[in-house]
Amino acid sequence: MKTRTSSRVVVDFWMMIPKEAVVNCIGDGDGDSRARLKEFLVHLKSYETRLKELKAKIKNLKNARDTVQHKVDVEDKRYGNGIPKEVTDWIKARQD
Repeated sequence: MKTRTSSRVVVDFWMMIPKEAVVNCIGDGDGDSRARLKEFLVHLKSYETRLKELKAKIKNLKNARDTVQHKVDVEDKRYGNGIPKEVTDWIKARQD
């Protein structure tokens, strides 16, 4: 899997934004447009940070899930296969 740098992610995200949204965000070129653009980019950076945090938490949850599944598999192999054999032996002993 190819990883991207954070600046590349920002550029990719910026390219997905419709031009009308950018015009609405920065206005028609008045003195306030720079402030609006700066605020928009701050929100974009915040979005990128939250996305990284979410991906890290997803990875942690997947690791925890795999650990629990491994424990379940070990215990199932350890006890799960022994119980049916004991029950089968008990049934055979009763049938004789």
